[in-house]
Formats: sequence, structure tokens, C-alpha cells
Amino acid sequence: MKKISILAIFTILVCIISPAKTLQNIQKRGYLKCGVQAGLSGLSDIDNKNKWSGLYIDYCRAIAAGVLGDAKKVKFIKIHPITKFKDLDAGIIDILSTNISLGLEIDVSQNINFGGIIYYGGQGFLTRKKLNINNAKQLNNASICLNSKANIGFLIDDYFLKYKIKYKKISYRSANKAKLGFIKGKCDVLVDTRYNLYRLKSKLKNSSKYKILPQIIVKEPKGAIIKHKDDEWLNIVRWTLFALIEAEELGITKKNIDSKNSSTDLYARIFLGKQNNRGKNIHLKNNWAYNIIKQVGNYGEIFERNLGANSNLKMNRGYNNLWSKGGLMYSMP
Repeated sequence: MKKISILAIFTILVCIISPAKTLQNIQKRGYLKCGVQAGLSGLSDIDNKNKWSGLYIDYCRAIAAGVLGDAKKVKFIKIHPITKFKDLDAGIIDILSTNISLGLEIDVSQNINFGGIIYYGGQGFLTRKKLNINNAKQLNNASICLNSKANIGFLIDDYFLKYKIKYKKISYRSANKAKLGFIKGKCDVLVDTRYNLYRLKSKLKNSSKYKILPQIIVKEPKGAIIKHKDDEWLNIVRWTLFALIEAEELGITKKNIDSKNSSTDLYARIFLGKQNNRGKNIHLKNNWAYNIIKQVGNYGEIFERNLGANSNLKMNRGYNNLWSKGGLMYSMP
């Protein structure tokens, strides 16, 4: 058996007990490395001019604005689904801002930390308005198209069993085939993630003849992911999200932030770094939240331009609305 040198043991121990210093690396480098997935319109996509856009994209820009004072100081790196966690662990990227559902299996099996919930998703229902169905509980005797490989079938069964609803399941071997079956009229309802349903609806001819029901039957919270054991960086990632939400709660937007910056409103002054030395404990400048909102906007502005009323998807905010408006978005004070 080979003897392990003292230097080797020391190196191993340093790797184990020394926290990562992502913040210092970013500041020294001068830009944030954000791992993203292309092709997700409204979430993360790139156009023919190599310009990135989407909710996940703007979140990384917000972090860059807070950390470096400039939302443009981001390098977007396309990640591969198989190697994304290894790339994060190796430092190829500083953060994963992509369409990953947070849950127990990912949390305990990977060397990662969640940075907070950016988007509340879930499985939903798309139907035709002419059927006069306004609620999933009205789907008695309906035919439903779904992707059999998505493991959604048993959850559908459980949901309808709970409400004693009879239905006909029409299974397809892919999401695209299920969508095609619905479009061709093979079923009354299509089941998929609400995000995918809004994408499909936006592309359908006479899209106004279709509706997405309000119910979500599976929780799929999405959020940014960072490397484990880097509390300093985790604090920044989490509190950037809270700043986006809190700005909306306080009514602070890109357009009015300068007037709020000079106001006598106590909460606004604290938020914008005019009082209480707000940046000290997070190791950023006191105006970090000001830079975020001034350059990127608050959460509501980001949602509406990428997914909501000002986007092609026209997505209802639903659970992604503020807690005070019936949603789940709630900032720590």
C-alpha cells in the first residue's frame, strides 16, 4: 500500500474544509459565469444576434448588477443536461440558472445549494373554450392527451380519483405526439407543464379559442443552483431574489427608482442603501439593490416582459404573483 504524503493529506483537507470563494473570484475576474439552457422562450433563449433573454437570464443580470454594479457583466454559458452539476462543481460556471425543478432527490444527491424559488411551475390543463370548462373539477368524462414517458399518468389518476372524476386517458410516447393529438382533436384536454402549455397556446392558430385552466396538479418550483459550502455566495444569490420581490412590494420600479431614491420613505431608503449600511453584512456596496432595480427592474417587471402580458406567452402570473395578490412570491424583510 502506498504511503500518502503529508502534502497530499493537507491538500485533501483544504478541499474539504475550505469554503469556495465564488464572490472573490467573480470580482477578480470582472464578470459572472451563468450556466443556462437555450431554447426556452421566456425563460432562457438566444436569438440570431446572440442576444440572450428570459426570466433566468435577467436573474443572472440582476446578480451581476448587485455584485459588480453592471448587469452586462455576465457571460452566459450553455450547459449540458448531463454535465451541468459537474461544471458547477469544477467552477466552469458560478451559478446554474436554468429549468431545474427543486426537490429532495436533487438536493441530497448533488453537491449543491438552492438559491431560492424564481418560478413556480407545475402540470396543468389546456382545453378548448367551446367546451365551457373553467375548472379541472369539471373534466368528468373528458378525454385527456398526455406523454406517457413523463410519469404524469399516475398523478393524473390520483387527482381525478380524489375528486371522483371519470376520464379517458390517451397516452402518447412523447410530448410532441401528445400535443399533435390534442391539436388534431383526438382529445378534449392536453396535460403538460403550464409553461409548455402557454408556449403551445401562443403558437396555435386562433389561440383565443383555447384556455389554460387555473389548477396545477404537481409542484415544480424552479430556482438557481450554486455550489455547496459557499454561504457568502448563497447569501448574495438568495438576497438578490428577495430584492427583486421586495422592490415590487415597495412599488419601486426601473422608472421611478430615482424619485424613490430621494424620498423620505423609510423602507425605500433602507432598501436603496441610504440608511443602515445595508451592504456591509452581504459584502457588497450599500447601493447594490439600487443597481439591480435600476438596471434590470423588479420581479414583476421581469416576469411581465419575459412571460406575462408584455411577452408572446401572455402567461397569467398565478402562484408567481406577490403574496399580497394571491401568489407565493414573498420576500424576507
